[in-house]
Amino acid sequence: MGAPAGDLYVLVRVREDERFVREGDHLITAVDVPAPVAALGGTLEVAALEGSVSIELPAGTQPGDALTLRGHGMPSLGRGRRGDLRVVVNVVIPRRLTEEQRDLLEQLKATLTPENLRSEESMFAKLRRALGSQAA
Repeated sequence: MGAPAGDLYVLVRVREDERFVREGDHLITAVDVPAPVAALGGTLEVAALEGSVSIELPAGTQPGDALTLRGHGMPSLGRGRRGDLRVVVNVVIPRRLTEEQRDLLEQLKATLTPENLRSEESMFAKLRRALGSQAA
């Protein structure tokens, strides 16, 4: 109203969310999964920006495996798309077992063979995964 046109500067501060690590438009989160669920597979509820999202965990999921939920990351400025949400699986081994649980695990242990435990990954791929490198 009578003043000359000028620039408007807006400072935006994005508050950190302890559930996520941000990588550009992508978000990364970790989810604890009991060892039997990782072995057998199942449906998990995972925290996302707009609430929880269901994700299918494939049977045989290994510690450190990452599942991607497309379009559940941060909105991309100017592009109208959203980044992805990467869910890193942390397989949790139980520390305190009941006698029944211990017996069941002993039964399982007695039936395992090298074929059950074989991995299709090379030794270098296992080391890269263990050290957290995503380089190919």
